[in-house]
Amino acid sequence: MSADQCRLLAAAFPTLGFGPICCNTTMTFCENGVLTQLSLGSLNIGGQIPYELGSLNTLVNLALFNNSFTSTIPESLGNLTKLEYLSLDTNHLTGGIPSSFANLVNLKELWLYTNNLTGPIPPFVGNMRNLRNLSLDDNRFSGQIPDTIGQLKNLVFLGLTRNELSGQIPTSIGSIPTLTKLHFGNNFLNGSLPYTLNPTVVTECDGRGTLVCINATAMPDVGRYCNLAFCQDTFSRPQFSRLPPIIGSIVSSLLLLYALVSFSLAIRFKKPKGIVRTLSFKRTSK
Repeated sequence: MSADQCRLLAAAFPTLGFGPICCNTTMTFCENGVLTQLSLGSLNIGGQIPYELGSLNTLVNLALFNNSFTSTIPESLGNLTKLEYLSLDTNHLTGGIPSSFANLVNLKELWLYTNNLTGPIPPFVGNMRNLRNLSLDDNRFSGQIPDTIGQLKNLVFLGLTRNELSGQIPTSIGSIPTLTKLHFGNNFLNGSLPYTLNPTVVTECDGRGTLVCINATAMPDVGRYCNLAFCQDTFSRPQFSRLPPIIGSIVSSLLLLYALVSFSLAIRFKKPKGIVRTLSFKRTSK
């Protein structure tokens, strides 16, 4: 690790005690004298992410999670083309995903959850072909989920919970062979789960919009074909065998009929001065 890099870190983070020799500390790791990891998570660092970090072009891992960073993500981080792991989650970052992130094609993990990021999810995310984990939960991303996410053939986890996304889940996501967890709850999505989605994928219930909410693991084919007008919580059930497509439509109709009959009976048999509980569909807000 060069003395210039040590001086850069000392200037960027004056309270962390970086000295003229800063390799292989609790915050850094070097391989053959080259800085490859910078881990500054949970150190109560505030202010903007230093633009100068974009000069550390040998970094493979950069962790700045669980701090108090504010303002936008600097475009300079897009210069770190060797990055495989980037964690900026649990801060107070604003703005969108920088356009320079299109250069980060070697990323395997991108953690941006729990910030105040806005704007659309950029289509170039689909060019990060090595991504295994992509977490954008707990932000304010809006617009539609880009169809290009379906190009991430190594993706295992996709987290989009608690944003302001709208439209349908792209069918291309159903063709990701490695996907095991898909979290999309509390957005404004509609439609249904992609038919091509692997039935073993664990999906999270959507609390807004009209997206299908049945656990795809528990009821694989019913989860594909139902398109409920309300959201029921994900819960545990015995494993069901694969069912023909028509079953989805039948179950949807039966659920609606059950709700109507229950409501009718409640009205018919209520006491004159009593209070009758009825189903309420509370809109979930951020």
